[in-house]
Formats: sequence, structure tokens, C-alpha cells
Amino acid sequence: MFNEGYWCFKITLVILLFVVFHFVSNSFFEDYAEFAKYGGGVYMILQSIIIIDLSYIWSINWRKKFLENTKNK
Repeated sequence: MFNEGYWCFKITLVILLFVVFHFVSNSFFEDYAEFAKYGGGVYMILQSIIIIDLSYIWSINWRKKFLENTKNK
């Protein structure tokens, strides 16, 4: 319901955020950029580990199914 409704509230919130972020100091964004640089690297490493792990699990399961199907024939 919130996704399809409350447009007045959502537009007001976006405009308010736009105005508020004009008063945020540049040091905040510099610190955030430093955090995002290292955080993004850590995220990419974790994502690569998860994808490699998923592919190993997937291949093991496919091999099990293949061996079960060849035994039954």
C-alpha cells in the first residue's frame, strides 16, 4: 500500500532530503567516499566468494543427479 500510495508524503520527503543535503559539510562526503571505496572492495570480494561457492554447490548437485539418472537406466 505504501508503494502505490502516499505520494504527497513521498514527494515532500524527497524535496526535504534534497534541501537538507545542501547543508551537509563536504567532510562528510569525503569520509563517505573513503568508506565506500574500501567497503565496495570488501563487498566485491565477498560477492566473488559467494558466487564461487554457489557454482561448486551447483556442480556437485548436478553431478549427483547425473549419477542417479545413469544408475537408473
